[in-house]
Amino acid sequence: MKLKKNINTTSINQPILSRGIWPFIVNRPLLIATILLLIFALKTFARAADFTPKNIINNVITPKTAVLSSSNKKFLPDTFQAKFEQSFTSIINNKTRTGNGTLSYQYPGHLRFEVTSPNTEKSIFISNPDNSWYYTPPFDEDEKGEVLVQKSNKMFIVNFFDALKGGLVDNTHYTVSTVSGNIPIYHITFRPKTARKIGIKSANISFDGKVENKSDATFSKIKSIEITYQDDKKVLLLLSELKEDTVFASNHFEFKIPPNTKVVDN
Repeated sequence: MKLKKNINTTSINQPILSRGIWPFIVNRPLLIATILLLIFALKTFARAADFTPKNIINNVITPKTAVLSSSNKKFLPDTFQAKFEQSFTSIINNKTRTGNGTLSYQYPGHLRFEVTSPNTEKSIFISNPDNSWYYTPPFDEDEKGEVLVQKSNKMFIVNFFDALKGGLVDNTHYTVSTVSGNIPIYHITFRPKTARKIGIKSANISFDGKVENKSDATFSKIKSIEITYQDDKKVLLLLSELKEDTVFASNHFEFKIPPNTKVVDN
């Protein structure tokens, strides 16, 4: 008399996952395939986390998504101040005009640009995200000074420094190339949309002689910035005593209108 084996057809027809973990233990190929599938899923979720909106702010590519070099992760400091010597060619008489003064900046959109000499060039430009002032003092006591007040539209030089948050790498706002020569110079060419917005076509940034490659080109080593505007006008700024992470007073980027001043509200 032959004995029939008692076969449980119910368990055979059940899905694998409903039969517990035993099939994964006894079936090594199935176990390996499942582990690989889980690893792939975890990597996919990790990649998705890197492309969340918080990594892209106002069209400026943040270091996590675009800046691979550690030296460029924070090329532009949050604040800085420096002395400058400015020179440009006058459109009126084609003569070179120069001026000296101080420059203070705070990201984003805060700038204090003060020309202190010569007397004929004295002026103060102050901008913050809400308002901007351009003040020219009187030449003598019998005259009035003049200040132009307007809602902040972020004048060209403010927009320029804000844009440098992208560092010395190609990004959505500009491309970066090197200029051959004894002094390290990086040429920034603004993309057409950004150039129209900020009014600047390009810029050359030179560093001191100790800069041998891009990793050495930190903001504190900048020696000069030559800006070319949309109308091809060039302005050269020679910087000195540049100090990063400066703490400014709360009213540093505001202007108190002095008496005997003509106010032009634009």
